[in-house]
Amino acid sequence: MSSGPISAKGYPDRFNALRCHPPHHCLAAPIIDGDGNAIFSLWISGTSQRLSEKRLVKLAPVVKKVGAMASTALNPAHAKA
Repeated sequence: MSSGPISAKGYPDRFNALRCHPPHHCLAAPIIDGDGNAIFSLWISGTSQRLSEKRLVKLAPVVKKVGAMASTALNPAHAKA
């Protein structure tokens, strides 16, 4: 898995993008407003030992769901989209 736009997978990811030591991975999901714009993001991160690429793939649907829940909470019309 490589870094890419939100539209490609529904979430952006980064694998040690900052060259941290120890290496870190992160995963984000957009929070969408009533016009369909990403106005905030929900983000998780951790060391690559604890948050491996395999684990990120498993967590991506959860992070996306929570992002959608936050979008709906801020804009109930989002739930109909």
